[in-house]
Amino acid sequence: MIISKWFCVAALLCSFLTSCSRSQEEVPQVDRTKSKMSYIDNGIIRLGVDLNVGGAVTHLSELSNGENLINSSDWGRQIQMSFYSGPIPFEPNGKKPMSYWKGLGWNPIQSGDSYAHGSRVLEHKNEGNKLYIKSIPMQWPLDNEPGECTFECWFELEGNVVKCHNRLVNSRIDKTQYEGRDQELPAVYLNGRWSKMFTYTGDKPFTNAPLEEIVHIWDGGPTNEPWDRWYSTERWAALVDQSNRGPGIWSPETTFYAGGYVGQIVGSGGEHDKQSNYVSPLQKEILDHNIKHDYSYRLIVGSLKEIRDYVYNKTPRIVSPDYQFESSRDGWVYKGSKDSGWPIKGSLDIQLSSAGNLITGPFDFWRGQDIKKIYIRAALTSKNATCKLLWKTAKDAGFVATKEKSVKMIGDGKFRVYEVDLTDYAAYKSGILQIALKLNSARNGDSLKIDYISYKK
Repeated sequence: MIISKWFCVAALLCSFLTSCSRSQEEVPQVDRTKSKMSYIDNGIIRLGVDLNVGGAVTHLSELSNGENLINSSDWGRQIQMSFYSGPIPFEPNGKKPMSYWKGLGWNPIQSGDSYAHGSRVLEHKNEGNKLYIKSIPMQWPLDNEPGECTFECWFELEGNVVKCHNRLVNSRIDKTQYEGRDQELPAVYLNGRWSKMFTYTGDKPFTNAPLEEIVHIWDGGPTNEPWDRWYSTERWAALVDQSNRGPGIWSPETTFYAGGYVGQIVGSGGEHDKQSNYVSPLQKEILDHNIKHDYSYRLIVGSLKEIRDYVYNKTPRIVSPDYQFESSRDGWVYKGSKDSGWPIKGSLDIQLSSAGNLITGPFDFWRGQDIKKIYIRAALTSKNATCKLLWKTAKDAGFVATKEKSVKMIGDGKFRVYEVDLTDYAAYKSGILQIALKLNSARNGDSLKIDYISYKK
């Protein structure tokens, strides 16, 4: 087995979807003769995209040695955009996905599909140090099915750093609001030589505390999970070689990561070889039929110290949590509920149901002893619904009853600021990774509007 987008059969058994595994016969190998490259460099690093496969990044190197870091054994690898939504399975106009991939649902990716049809570039600008790509992605599980969306990428080189900004613009016919799913922001596949993965997972971020090495090797078999998952409280991870040099990825808004090594030969291999290392910042997002979804990240090529120093110098010391819903969901998703859809106009407008309502924030990090009060500006319209604030720490597999506090909301539909004082809750004093609101005893037709959830009033 090789790995390129591990979702496959495992996606049918669990809700977490990231990338998949295929046999060599099932994923067509890369035809290098059809590459159409566009490069930028600044005398320090070089980046290249392939215009025959949607402008996915297929080359990244330091000019001092010229060695390409990016794995392109098949077109499910590279550094590329990839998104997930419903329905599962996704069968547009009766077209059936390859059975191996039906658990993926709606899954446009930048390079192309699993039948080796490359995504089409619509626009390309190369300014020497800057690069812009606009493309129509392909639905990975389907045979020659373009996505009802466009992908856009902006790349700019700054010293040993690639500054990256990506955008998804949807224009789907299906207007159903599907539940939020884990999105790869983006997917990054490197050659096997960069087989050591480092990050920081502790509760003292930005103090130069010791790094942790993530050791997760998958031989392609069914006996272990393809990827490990962890919370990076400094919001970066690095893939390095034996000299501890390589690229780091920093996602300023993302704390949850997945990654690991695939292959039986650890620490060797080039861009055409099956062994590879993978890492991806992950965040759950609802992808509406008409959404414009943006995210940014940085690729820092250097030593572990250089990577970490860059993150430290660029990270604003903003106290969390501070979720403002003026024009976006800010990473919040729903189970049992839906909102009024995209675009978000000033607040989340959530329609509750009698089936239960869990409104969940993104993975984040702050220390409870530093943030003793959380403020919620909201308007509840309900005769019966009650509300609780829930929180989760690194030790919790899910939300638990010992880590919650009632929020006494008034159901008359008027906006109020609710103060949730957690000063006396011992279970709240450690590192907090996620919060949620749980609405009980709601009825169909009830609603909750939220302007913000924040540490500041």
